[in-house]
Amino acid sequence: METRRRKLEVFWSHRISEVEMNEEGTGAGWENKPHPIKQAHPDWVIKSWWKQGLWNLAVPGVRELKLRILCELAENYDFDGFQLDFARHVPCLPPGRQWELRDHVTEFVRMVRVMLMEVAKRRKWPLLLAARVPCNLEGC
Repeated sequence: METRRRKLEVFWSHRISEVEMNEEGTGAGWENKPHPIKQAHPDWVIKSWWKQGLWNLAVPGVRELKLRILCELAENYDFDGFQLDFARHVPCLPPGRQWELRDHVTEFVRMVRVMLMEVAKRRKWPLLLAARVPCNLEGC
């Protein structure tokens, strides 16, 4: 890894609600190929500016899916830490109910932290956790 060669920390930045990409890695044509999990579980998404919807962290299945993905990355790759990106592609809770449902986001972050601590214990090397949030109250 080039980052390791330069003696820098390697972080995985995980957007909570990433936008879907096609096989070429661009957003072009996404409207013709719906996300299979979002198609199978339309109740897992928040209708928004993104046609396929954004992940709703108030849904237990969404939190579990995201945790499994992050766990697989933590167990199989040599990262120093993970960043949960809450600043890109918001919201992650239904608009108008964010305050009421905020504990689900806290629970998710705690689940990720516990998982990273368990992986770190097995590999005998710490795994850091960071959260990126919008820079102002309006963004939050």
